Parts: sequence; C-alpha cells; structure tokens
Amino acid sequence: METAAMGRGWGRWFSGLFLALMLGGCASVFSAQVTRYQQWPENAQGATYWIEADEAQRNNLQFQTYADSVRAALGPTGLVEAGSAGAARFTVHMEYGSPLEREWRQEFVDPYMYPGFYGPYAGFHHPRWAWGMGPAIQTVAVDVYRLTLSVRIDDRSQQGREVYRATAVASSRQDQLGAAMPYLARALFDRFPGRNGQVVEVRYPVK
Repeated sequence: METAAMGRGWGRWFSGLFLALMLGGCASVFSAQVTRYQQWPENAQGATYWIEADEAQRNNLQFQTYADSVRAALGPTGLVEAGSAGAARFTVHMEYGSPLEREWRQEFVDPYMYPGFYGPYAGFHHPRWAWGMGPAIQTVAVDVYRLTLSVRIDDRSQQGREVYRATAVASSRQDQLGAAMPYLARALFDRFPGRNGQVVEVRYPVK
C-alpha cells in the first residue's frame, strides 16, 4: 500500500511537472532586471528631451536604431522630443552592449528516463527502482550574453545635473541585442520614474 501510494504521488508530481514544462515552452516571455536611481523634478511633465550621441555613436546606424526604441519608450512618460539639442531641457545618453559571460544553472538531464538507482541522482527517486522517471537535475556552466541598455538623463535647467539613471539587463544564450532592444528600452521606463535605488524584475510577452 505504501508503495502504491508513493507511486501515485510521483505520478501527480510528474503530471504537474510535465504541464509546467509544456506551458513554459508555449509561452514566450521577455524578462529583465532593472536598476534605477532618480531625483526626478516635479515640473517636468511635457518637457522636451534630446538623445545625445557620444563621439563613437555619431553616424552609427546601430545607435540610431536603438535610439528609436528609446524614443518609443519615452513617449508614455509625457516627455516630448525637441527639434534640436539646444531646444531640449533634458539630455538623454545611451550605452548598450552584450558581453559574453559564464554562469551556473540547474538544468534537467533527461525529463523522461535516466539510470536512477545506479546513477548520480539516486536521491531523487524511490530506492527500490533500478530504472525510472525522476527529476534529474544537475548544475552546469553555460555561456550567456548579458543584453544591456543603460540611460542617463541630465537636466539642463539644473546646470546639467543628473536626474535619472537606469540599467536593464537580460540574459540570452544567443547574442540578440537588436531583438531585445525594444523590450530593454520599455523596461527602463516602466512605471517611470520609480523609486530611487529600486531594483525590479519586469516581464513582457514576446510578440
């Protein structure tokens, strides 16, 4: 009776695991971590901004494309793009990159069958099973790209004082910075300006 009850328990566990894996595979979600610092002025509604390229970004098609994503994300904040740099109250600076780094992750070895009792994952299944299904998990080193976008906003009405700084970071197994840029830009201004020193996790469905 004990063995049968345990078998039913494993069956329910695997049914739930399989459903979770199926749902996770069907839903595409973009996730990023946003860190922001702000001393945003209260009288900034409807104020103008200008996205300023640094020397390396001038005449750079990649920068111009990414700047369009930042413009789209700035729209809901109430700021308005100025016709020229001299006419803008706020100056927006951008930095971006996708450095390759290594991290440790827990991954399923095989969701269906593995040599349970005789393998390294004996602790995850009933000891009477010689072969069986089980949540075989191991920690592995993987190479990931840190897709990163940072913005800094300076207030010219306060002698160029910095009033907003934020960085959005997402991880990817492929270098897809261009595809991620609209979501990174949106994340930077999600619930703008937010709290000073805030770190939040944002998630968006991928279209």
